[in-house]
Amino acid sequence: MRVNLAEIWLCRSECYMRTLRFKRIKPSVGTLAICASKLHHYGRCMTATKAHTQLGKQFIELSERCHKQINADAVGWWKEELRV
Repeated sequence: MRVNLAEIWLCRSECYMRTLRFKRIKPSVGTLAICASKLHHYGRCMTATKAHTQLGKQFIELSERCHKQINADAVGWWKEELRV
């Protein structure tokens, strides 16, 4: 049985990922939040070890980038609401 990263890491189906690629759209805020949370969690775990400190720091940086995207999307939504 083949297991997909999207299913394990993001709790999303392979179909979801194909749809993102095919339609060239951004992932949902929920998907970004799951990704950010897991990256941060595992990044902290890795920075606690000597062997994986650098990789852990990269995970934490990626988590921060996910959070910035979530915030940018949210600001866009509420500013759009103010214009309506």
